[in-house]
Amino acid sequence: MRKATYSVVQERPNLIIRDEGPWDHKLTVTNDIESVVSHLVEHGLVPFNVSESFLYYDSTSVFTGVVIDKGKFVKFFNPNGEDDEYPDRTTS
Repeated sequence: MRKATYSVVQERPNLIIRDEGPWDHKLTVTNDIESVVSHLVEHGLVPFNVSESFLYYDSTSVFTGVVIDKGKFVKFFNPNGEDDEYPDRTTS
């Protein structure tokens, strides 16, 4: 199964990960966000029982925010505050 590959850039105070690819063989973090969040929860990098967010550099190096609630993906957001969300992003 093709899963996203990523590296941890920073654990504390706020988690930041980087999408590593190669995208011709792996899914992007954006397209595999549910599995990425599950993996982060399983490894204790994000809490399971609260609402939380983390940041990542996507496959085009765009800094992107992710909101999770109780260990599940909720939405993407722009951490620069220019837009509240990224409505054009999908999780297929």
